[in-house]
Amino acid sequence: MWEIDADGTRSPWVAKFYKTKEAKEVYYEDAKLNMIAQSYADDFNKLANIREKIAFVPSYVLELSNGRVCTAEPVGHLVMCGEYVKHNDNYGSVTTSLKAPQAFSHFTFESSGRELLICDIQGVGNYFTDPQIHSKDGKGYGLGNCGMKGINKFIETHTCNEICRALKVKDVGGEGRGGKYRQGRDWGRRCQGTLRCLK
Repeated sequence: MWEIDADGTRSPWVAKFYKTKEAKEVYYEDAKLNMIAQSYADDFNKLANIREKIAFVPSYVLELSNGRVCTAEPVGHLVMCGEYVKHNDNYGSVTTSLKAPQAFSHFTFESSGRELLICDIQGVGNYFTDPQIHSKDGKGYGLGNCGMKGINKFIETHTCNEICRALKVKDVGGEGRGGKYRQGRDWGRRCQGTLRCLK
């Protein structure tokens, strides 16, 4: 889809729809994830001793003339800046060797008082889109919130790097395997049916 400015300039956007019919509130929850992630990115950028800062693409909810609802994100700068890469997912996989995305996920866990973790970090360069948040209680934050199961999967696979150390976040390597942070009764139930639109 395109945004057309008054002077006729066109900027590309991506619209994301769920494959199944979802309530309008689900789309608002998805857009909120980007805002929360950007708030944590602002804090991370102030503290991290790295040259390149990170940011999240803003997300908007649109109601179309046919009554359908979607989220939409401006992607012009992403299309022109390079290759779209997934750095980690919402179930513990680490798919690149870049340090900032992994350190950011770790940072969110510690700076939230271990109440949430932002993952599913992907995008172009250090400009990310479509994050997922796992919360300690498994509530809120969209359909992909895997609760403590998702948090523990990150902990099990995370290796602290020099950015983590510069941030002085606690090394969590392997804590999930020992059961120290395993909480909640219905692990994974909320993870089923998670949609991935931009991958």
